[in-house]
Amino acid sequence: MLSRPSETDAELTREGRRGTVPAVSRGPVEMNGNHGNDHLLTPSDVAERLQVNERTVTKWLRKNDLRGYKIGKEWRVSDNDLKAFVEAGANLPPADR
Repeated sequence: MLSRPSETDAELTREGRRGTVPAVSRGPVEMNGNHGNDHLLTPSDVAERLQVNERTVTKWLRKNDLRGYKIGKEWRVSDNDLKAFVEAGANLPPADR
C-alpha cells in the first residue's frame, strides 16, 4: 500500500502546496560579520517604527535617502542605518555624554 508522505513546515510553501516558492519569514534578520548584533529590518518594520507609510520608506530607499540592502527584490535596512537616518534629520546635534 502506498502512503502519502507527511508535509512538514519546511516543505510547505506560501500557497500551502509543494513545488512553489518556500515560505519566508518577514521579521528582522540578524546580520553576521562586521555588523555585530545588527538586525535587518523590512520596509514594513521601518515604517512601523517611524509611524510612516511603507511606500514612504521604499521611496527613501530608492532615492538613496535611507541606506538599505536590496536582496533579490526585497529591501532590508540595518538598525544602525535606520538610527543614522533618524539622527541625520534631527534639528539639534547629539548631546555630549
